[in-house]
Amino acid sequence: MSVYTSTDEPPTELISALAHLLRTTGLSVSHEGEIERGSWFRTWRVRESRVGGLRRLGRLAAKAERAGELRYIYGARAESDEREANAVATVISTLDGVDSAVIQLSSMIIVKFDGRIICRVLTEVELRLLGEHPELLKAPGDLFGTLSGMIDRSRHDESRLDDRDDRKAAPPVIGL
Repeated sequence: MSVYTSTDEPPTELISALAHLLRTTGLSVSHEGEIERGSWFRTWRVRESRVGGLRRLGRLAAKAERAGELRYIYGARAESDEREANAVATVISTLDGVDSAVIQLSSMIIVKFDGRIICRVLTEVELRLLGEHPELLKAPGDLFGTLSGMIDRSRHDESRLDDRDDRKAAPPVIGL
């Protein structure tokens, strides 16, 4: 789990809500990273404390993403009676006094910038890139664009390599 906020200290309500989210989803902290100041950034290593916690978290992230779609894209009010969805909502509500923030917990990510909040499930490629480049979490407004660009460049580089490999493997043409 990684958290970035543009404030010097994260709201205490946010830390409390994250602890509640971890308990609710059956995860526990196994290691706390150092706090980076100038804004506020910290990582935690979490593990399942009960069977299926990560699977439940993935379902929760999908539900949070769907709730956002229903509310902001389709204009309908989404209601959820599950404790886990309420825990995510509590985390989001604690961001009122924060200009920008990024909270990544497993494959779920919550990003706040320019007064907007985005909550969605990351792809395996995005998870790998964030694992290789955790500094991306410190730029909420650029995060998704940077990830998209990195994925596009990676695909372009792979296709160029594939083309080069195809040329090497092609038999020579001999004219008569």
